[in-house]
Amino acid sequence: MKDPYSVLGVPAGATEEEVGLAYRRLAKRHHPDLAPADGDRMREINAAYDAIVRTDFGPETVVVTASPAAIRPRPRPVPGGWLSPAVRRQLGRELLESLQPLEDVLLVLDASTWDSPNVRLVITDRRLLWLRDDAPVARVRSLRYAMLEAVDGRLGRLRRQGELRVKPRDARRLSFAALSPEALEAALRELRPRLRGMQRLT
Repeated sequence: MKDPYSVLGVPAGATEEEVGLAYRRLAKRHHPDLAPADGDRMREINAAYDAIVRTDFGPETVVVTASPAAIRPRPRPVPGGWLSPAVRRQLGRELLESLQPLEDVLLVLDASTWDSPNVRLVITDRRLLWLRDDAPVARVRSLRYAMLEAVDGRLGRLRRQGELRVKPRDARRLSFAALSPEALEAALRELRPRLRGMQRLT
């Protein structure tokens, strides 16, 4: 990857506020909704921003100063620390920070939606979470199982790709496309029992 600072147009050692300002300025200019031909450029901008935030502004230590003799570094809790390292790598910083305490991740899938071609879909023990990779703001969305009316899936004509369709109780249907048949089957296997359990409770 290119030097992330040069991608965002900020000097090395820029403050978190300067990096955030540069990212927002570029995102407004290159977002696919405004400049459809700039999809690759937007992905490059997102990757550079994530690399800088993860490297320079990630978890630090907090120093407790009760007394000079009792100074001890106290590490900040690691987001998703109860999950395996492999799962944490799959989720990335934004999804990890969106998890609730001890929320268990059951399945992580790559998909696409009508408003984002690159979506990381996460099925947890409590809800659906998804990260819209090319969105400049409100990148992470979620939907609790109690809010779902139905889930189903369908395969394309050549049966090479599947679509997970989710119907909330009081909103329009959501579709997560570009899933492999195996991924679609795994998603339905996790979601259907949870939906039936919620319906029995209501």
